[in-house]
Amino acid sequence: EELEDHEDEFNEEDERAIEMYRRQRLAEWKATKLKNKFGEVLEISGKDYVQEVTKAGEGLWVILHLYKQGIPLCALINQHLSGLARKFPDVKFIKAISTTCIPNYPDRNLPTIFVYLEGDIKAQFIGPLVFGGMNLTRDGKGSGRQVGQ
Repeated sequence: EELEDHEDEFNEEDERAIEMYRRQRLAEWKATKLKNKFGEVLEISGKDYVQEVTKAGEGLWVILHLYKQGIPLCALINQHLSGLARKFPDVKFIKAISTTCIPNYPDRNLPTIFVYLEGDIKAQFIGPLVFGGMNLTRDGKGSGRQVGQ
């Protein structure tokens, strides 16, 4: 009988510990979700540029890919950027059809990637040659240029 009494105590204590652990994990998950602002590539148009890039926010890196449908290297870069966006959710990855942001932007300059910090351009990669053509890889293997780990 004494053993049964203690068994009830252990069950109640276990339930409290499990409930406390569950609440702690839920709070951690919510905090992670708040921290991870992005995690995907957002599509914008020229009218969104100022809000999404120039006024993106303090301490925020923005990667903008100018592309055009039908250019295979642009499609490949969009795939790579999707993976990088998931890996670096605190970086804002955006893409836009080139001519919606820059009227008459020449196709020969595609793909183009601009890197911004707090609205200031920090780097630019223009044209297929800087990306190593269709040999571009995410892990640096092959003869292509490395875009991320």
